[in-house]
Amino acid sequence: MTRRELGARLVRMLENCKLTAYWDARGKVWTIGYGHTSGVTEGMTCTLDQAEQWLVEDFDPLDKVLPETISVVRGAALLSFGLNCGAGALSRVVSGDIQVTPDGFLTRDGHLYGQTSGNVLINGLVSRRRLEAGLYLSG
Repeated sequence: MTRRELGARLVRMLENCKLTAYWDARGKVWTIGYGHTSGVTEGMTCTLDQAEQWLVEDFDPLDKVLPETISVVRGAALLSFGLNCGAGALSRVVSGDIQVTPDGFLTRDGHLYGQTSGNVLINGLVSRRRLEAGLYLSG
C-alpha cells in the first residue's frame, strides 16, 4: 500500500463526504466531497466518484512536499494533516518549524496547530491531530 492509498483511507475515515457544497467550519470557504475547495460554489453538487477524484488530485501538491524516503505510515498521516491544514502547514512540519508531539502538532511558540477553527477549539480536530501525530510518531 502506498502513502497516498493509506492517506486516502485515513481521510475517508476522518472526513464526512458531503456531495453538496457547504461552508467550512469557519464559514469562509465553500467545500465539497472530502474537503475539496478549489472552484467550489454555493449550490454545487458532485457524485461520490467525483469526490474520490478530487481527493486524489488534492493530494498532488501535498505529496510533492513530502520527502521520497518518508515511510508509508508517516506519509499518510502527513497527507491527512496537509489536506486539512494546507500545504503551507505541511511544509512547516517537514521543515521542523512545527514539531510533532503525542498531543498533536506544536508550533515554535508552544501552541498546538490545527485544533481550532476561528479561534474556537474543535474536539474533532483535537482528536484528528492526535491520531495523525500518533501515526506519524509510530511510523
